[in-house]
Amino acid sequence: MVKSYLPYEARLVELDLFSLKYRQMRGDLMKTYRIIRGRECALEFADFFELAETEHLRGHPFKLQRKLVHADVRQNAFSKEGRWCLERTL
Repeated sequence: MVKSYLPYEARLVELDLFSLKYRQMRGDLMKTYRIIRGRECALEFADFFELAETEHLRGHPFKLQRKLVHADVRQNAFSKEGRWCLERTL
């Protein structure tokens, strides 16, 4: 049983769990991978992402094109968050 007076970080360590922010980012990365690879049947790649149109790709042919966002509503959309998560981890 975990002691209720422990701070959040200490409870995570005691239970050997990852933080909520990490789990959400990991889920977004997995969803992005499935969409890009065509393993997510209900979602179309073109609805969320565009591939970069450049011949100077390093590492892999799946570099995603950044879209300009003019509204705060789109700032936290899945496609934008998933892309930023990918860029941070690669």
